[in-house]
Amino acid sequence: LITHSPPFAIRNVLRDTVGRSVVSESGARPWDVLQGYTEADKARLNAFGGGMFGNYAKDRLTWNRELKRGMAELRKDPRNILMTPLQLKHGWEKIMQASETTGRVAEFRRAYDKGIKELGYTPDEAALFAASEARGLIDFAKMGSVMRTINRVVPFSNAHLRGMGKSLSTGMKNPAGFALRWSLYVATPVLLMRLWNMGHPEDEKEYQQLPAWQRDFFWNFKVGNHWVRIPKPH
Repeated sequence: LITHSPPFAIRNVLRDTVGRSVVSESGARPWDVLQGYTEADKARLNAFGGGMFGNYAKDRLTWNRELKRGMAELRKDPRNILMTPLQLKHGWEKIMQASETTGRVAEFRRAYDKGIKELGYTPDEAALFAASEARGLIDFAKMGSVMRTINRVVPFSNAHLRGMGKSLSTGMKNPAGFALRWSLYVATPVLLMRLWNMGHPEDEKEYQQLPAWQRDFFWNFKVGNHWVRIPKPH
């Protein structure tokens, strides 16, 4: 059995984009991420506390890591064309952070416009509101002592919990809107996938034999002799 799925960084963007469009309370759309973001956009998001981990160092390890990263930035030489394994590692981390930031900046823009146009906020108030909405998509900094221990044993367990909490919160605030977005961005692709695979009885049988985790976390389409996996939101 041969399956294909996008690289992890791209997979993360696809999954987060759909998930954000479902739980957003600011009218976010999947194609908002196509605008990308500038360093000024990222700086503004972080300045108002809307980044992945807020604008503070929560422990000594985080502080030391950020300090080393800052020192590395200061000693950069643009004439250096060599890359050490450590530099490659930092490059990969930047790609992963960019995939996360893209969605948060898109949410920030939508929420900022909502704050100005619909809620009558001042620019600073709208920016704080937008930062709260962007960070609230999944707030990694929210983690109790028990969950902190569990997260060390089960990676990303806190992120999954925060994602479910955001879905529940959005669903309770606006059940009709949440149901509409869920139907459009989650249920419809599932129906299309099933119709595609059911067009060939053998493909449908093979689909049912795929591992449960693969059916839970991906939309799986049989194309030729290969299964193409597209990530879906948690």
